[in-house]
Parts: sequence; C-alpha cells; structure tokens
Amino acid sequence: LFTTEVGGSASFTVVLTSQPTGNIDIGLTSSDPAQGSPSAGTITFTPGNWSVAQTVVVTGQDGNGIEDGNIPYQIATTATSGDASYNAIAVADVSLTNRAVNNQPTLGAIANVTMNEDALPLTLPLTGIGSGQTGESQALTLTLSAVPAGIVSISQSYVSPSATGSFTITPIANQNGIVTVTATVSDGGGTLFGGMDTITRTFTITVNSVNDVPQVVVHQTGMSVNRGLTATVTCRLNDPANGIVGNAATGHIGATDVETVSNLLIYQVQLIPSQGVLRKHASPADPTGAVMLPNQTFTQQDLSDGLIRYTHNNGTGASDGFAFTVLDDNLPTAGASALTVLNITINLGQLPPEVILGGTLLYTENQAPQVIDAFATIFDQDSLDFGGGVLTCSLSGANATVVPHDIIGIINQGVGPGQIGVAGSAVTYGGVVIGNISGTSNGVGSNLAVTFTASCTYTEAQALMRNITFVNDSDFPTNTPGVVGSRTLTVVLTDGDGGSSTTSPTSFPSKPITVTPINDAPTVPTVAVLTAQGVSVSGAAAPADPDGDAVAVTIVGIPVKGSVVITNAATGAFTYTPFDGDSGTDTFTIKANDGTVDSAITTVTVRITGGADARPWASSDPPLEVLPGDLLRYNMTVDASDLPAGSNIAFSLVGTIQPGMTITKTGTTTAILLWPNATAPVGDYIEIGVLMVDAAANSAGFQKLVIKVATPPTGGG
Repeated sequence: LFTTEVGGSASFTVVLTSQPTGNIDIGLTSSDPAQGSPSAGTITFTPGNWSVAQTVVVTGQDGNGIEDGNIPYQIATTATSGDASYNAIAVADVSLTNRAVNNQPTLGAIANVTMNEDALPLTLPLTGIGSGQTGESQALTLTLSAVPAGIVSISQSYVSPSATGSFTITPIANQNGIVTVTATVSDGGGTLFGGMDTITRTFTITVNSVNDVPQVVVHQTGMSVNRGLTATVTCRLNDPANGIVGNAATGHIGATDVETVSNLLIYQVQLIPSQGVLRKHASPADPTGAVMLPNQTFTQQDLSDGLIRYTHNNGTGASDGFAFTVLDDNLPTAGASALTVLNITINLGQLPPEVILGGTLLYTENQAPQVIDAFATIFDQDSLDFGGGVLTCSLSGANATVVPHDIIGIINQGVGPGQIGVAGSAVTYGGVVIGNISGTSNGVGSNLAVTFTASCTYTEAQALMRNITFVNDSDFPTNTPGVVGSRTLTVVLTDGDGGSSTTSPTSFPSKPITVTPINDAPTVPTVAVLTAQGVSVSGAAAPADPDGDAVAVTIVGIPVKGSVVITNAATGAFTYTPFDGDSGTDTFTIKANDGTVDSAITTVTVRITGGADARPWASSDPPLEVLPGDLLRYNMTVDASDLPAGSNIAFSLVGTIQPGMTITKTGTTTAILLWPNATAPVGDYIEIGVLMVDAAANSAGFQKLVIKVATPPTGGG
C-alpha cells in the first residue's frame, strides 16, 4: 500500500473469521506517525457485526518538510476482548510506503497597482518565490497570463532559483483602463501522485485617465514676409475628415490631441508680434480683420480657412514672431500645450530713408523767409549715396488765392565747408553740386523738388533740409483775411535705390506751419480833379485794404479855395465846390481807416480854371427851349485853340440833371447832349451845365445851359 506525503491515502479492511462471544477491540498504531496515520486508533467488532468488514484509511503526510524520498512504515494491530479465545490471536501488521511527491512552488501575494495614463514605467517587486520544500532543486520559471492589448505592456525580470523578481509595467501612450494579470511560478516537477508544480497569483493594474495636452508642430524655419506686406499663417495639419486642410511640409503651425477633434483645438496668443500685428479675419474676403491681443484665441479651423494673417509694420527689424499655446476642448480645465513660438523672417529689401521733422513753425505775415526745421533729421541705413533720388517739399492748407504767394526756398549760405549754396538751379554743399532744383517745381507757388547727384549722401541731404525756408510774399497769407491760418509741409525723400521715406514707419515727414496775419494799413490813392471857376466837381479817392477790411475815408485838411464834402466814405467819393471868384490850384487831404489803423494821408489836388487861364470854350449855340415830350438834341462843339495842340476834351453834366439826360463824346472836341421825352413841367427853366476838361492841358471850361420847357402851340386858322 502507498500513501503520499501530500495527504495521499491507502485503505485496508479488517473482518473476523468467527463470531466472538464478546466485543473485540483491535488497536491500530503507526510505526512512523510522521509518514502516515490510520483513520482510527481502534476498531470494534461485536457479536452482531463481526462479519462486516471495517475499512481503515491511512493518510500520508510530510513528516519533516524536507525532500527525503519514499519512506516505508507499518500499521501494527493488537486485539483485546472479553472472548478469551481471541486474546491470543495474532493480527497481521499492514505495511505501507509513504511516497514523496512534487511540492507546490511558492510565490508571495502581489499587490494591485494603480498608475496614471502616460506615467513612467513602474517596477513591481515579486517575493517569496521558491520550490515549495527544502531539498527540492527544480529550475523555477515565472510566466504571465496574456496581458490584454492596448493599455499596458509588462516585462519581467527573474532568474531561478532566486526568491525575488520583478515586473516592469509601462502604460501604453494615451490609454487607460483596468487590466487583470495572473503570474505563475512553475518548478517542472510534475503532478504525479498528487504533486503540484505551479502556483498562481492574480493582481489588477488600474491606469487612470489623464487629460493629454495638445502637441504642436511648427515649421522649422517659421514663416517669412516681405517688409510692409501681409502673409497668411498656414496650417501644417491635414485632416480632411474633420475639415482641416493643411500641408505638413509647408504649413507654419499645427496641433493634434488624442482626445480632441482637430478642428476644435484652440490657439491662445501669449506674446504678440513686435514688428507688426496678427489679425483674425471674419472671412477670407475680410480686408481688415481684428488685431489680436494677448490671451485672445483662434481655432485650428481658422488656420485651415486662411483667416489668421500677419502684417508687417514696415519697420527695419529683420525678425519677428509670436508665442502661443494650444488648448483642448476639455473645458473648463482645458489642457494647454507647451509655449510655442512661430518665428517670422522679414525680407527687408531696400530700406527706406528716414525723414524726421519736429515742432511747429510760427510764421507772421511780412516776415523774412523762415527756416522750416533747423534740426531736421535725414538718415538712410543702406544707400551709399542719394544719386537719382529726389527731395520733394510740398505745402497744403492754402486756397487757390494764397497758394501762388507761398514760397519754399533754400538759404544760400555760400560755398564754404558745410555750407549750402544755390547758384541758379544748382544746389551745392561745400561748393560741390549735390542736386538741381526742378524747373517746374521750384517752390514758388508750387512744390520744391531737388534731384540729387551721386555726391549727395544723407549727410548733405540733411544739411539741405535744415536750410529750407518758408515765406508768403503777400498781404493775404491766410485763407480768411485777418484770421490765423495754417499749412502743413510734407517731405518725401527717395534715395535713388528704390527706397522712399513714405514706406518708413519711423519717419515723421510732416510739419505744421502756423501763419499769423497782421492788420495792414489801408491805402488811399493820390487824386487830381479839374473844374471851372464856380463849378462843383465830383471825384473819388477809392481806398483799398490788403486785409479786405471795410474802410472809411475822412477829410484831414480842408481846401482854401472851396469846400469839400465826402459823399461816400466807403468809396472815397467827394464833391468839391470852388468859392465864387476863386481859381487856380487848391488842395485838401484825406485818409482811410479800417477800424484800427489809419492809412497814410493823401492829398487831393483841385485845378480851378478861371480868369485869364487858357481853357476850352463852347463855340456852339446852346438850346433855349424844348416842348414837353420832345427830344432835346444839342450838338456841342468846343473851341480849344487856346490850348496846346492835340486837345482831347472830356465832357460831363453838372447841375440839376433831368431823368434820361446824357452827354456823349463824339470827337476830340465834340459831344452830343440828348434829353428824350422831356418831362419837366411846362414853363419851368432847367439849369444845367457842361464841364469841359482837357486833362493834358490841366484846364477846364464850363457852359451853362438854361432851357425852358415851352408851352405847346394850340391849333388855329
């Protein structure tokens, strides 16, 4: 019979061969209880069950815990009873062998593992690895059950017969979940006679979900834009399934996220460009867009649609860029990518010259030419000379009446070192011609344009700019007389190499000019009139005011041979009446005032012809009467034989001139007086006179006319 050290059992039966008279007790003992023991220490037969076989089960065990091979042992029997005939009967012992079997290897309990998605690999220690019994020396192996794919990968480290080992657990990128794993240690000893050659331990690995931040890809060389122009920031990601169109080779920026659809990724501006502006446009056709500021956002869809554009500010810096992060849609705690910079290269090309003017020029009417800006600055970074370039100065702000009197000029300092000179159209610096003034844009009521020679650099151009002047040569320097006006001087400089100050963001090429008018005094012309003795004469000393102010003429000094009255102060009209019997030359003085300032005093000369003075005489007979409603016609002839040859007489009516009455010169010494439709009351006498003046001879004559309006004749037989 055989038992095993792992509890394998054997059995045998005991039965009596004859009926006893009393109970029979058969004792059962093991010769080596460490190897095996009977299931009962005593079995009893009675006179009633003596013939029924009783089974004894012997169970083996590992008596010493070491591998010591197969061990024989016996179960000894002894009988005692009340039947004397049985007491002397010898009962046979039962021999058994306790067989050695393969003991189960050992493996300590394995703790469950918790880790985060995308965490670093974790080492899980293994302990308590053994063959299961002292003395066993099988080679041990450690194996894992199949690990579900897609969450973690596990590698092991174990060398038999070490009691320790480890598993290295690595999360698979961007995956999470729970994995159940079984580890098995095997000794290869087999399972004969109930042996066990494996042990398993089961544990779980929990990978917690973590919000993965977007990943950004930027073009290695960034983007480029020509100075002063606009370029579109393009997308590197091409994901047509989600509406994103880009180019991985030429696109500027792109982003991906394992948890967010690509068209929902959000770009947040952190640092704005310094040499230009970043704009977000409402549509591809939107010409202006909105300037983006820090913390403002755009989407990857905006990139794909070409709505993000960079405009250079025309500065001279060769590089620019902007920094941004990319956010996923896991709001409100969106994951943000690392800070990323898109570099922008500026293709500067030909750099423009700079013109910087400052302050305001204050100019007062009638001043001498004033230097517009003695501290003007001109600079160019890359032109060795300005040959072929042009400096153009223009004025704005004046109306068409004022413009012809605005003059932009150049001070002629001389030909010495550092001096600007002007000789004809040539402009020199230190005696060397650096430019020529345009024939049509010479600054007189027009622009001033100077075309440079190769001898001009920005140094000479700056010296010229500091010697350019402004003057207005009229008494009306502003659009509204008497009211302060203004001009704006604008300078455009080209350097001859394609650069223009109009494209320089650092230029300040304009300067205001404040023009203050002064109150100019009015003027009154010198006037001389001729009259005959005893005949009043009218004249006018028409005043003028440069500022257009209203003026009034007044008498300053009175005449001595007659009296004078101002009949219209605004026009300077007056009437002079000689005193009876006076002749010769008389004078009186007048002035004009514009409400503030007087004109210079002017003398009016009156020549009174009379007495023995040579003068023209009427040689024709005057009319004496006219019928009512008739035409009065008087052909007047003058005798000028007392006057120098070549007399040319002027005729005028004086006195009570009737409506419609005129006198018209018909020759050098003739005239015709007409009074159509005579209308004076019947019987009245009309007294008028004709003044005849020979200005060249400084002489005047007078013919008095007394005309009666006669009574019309009545009918008769």
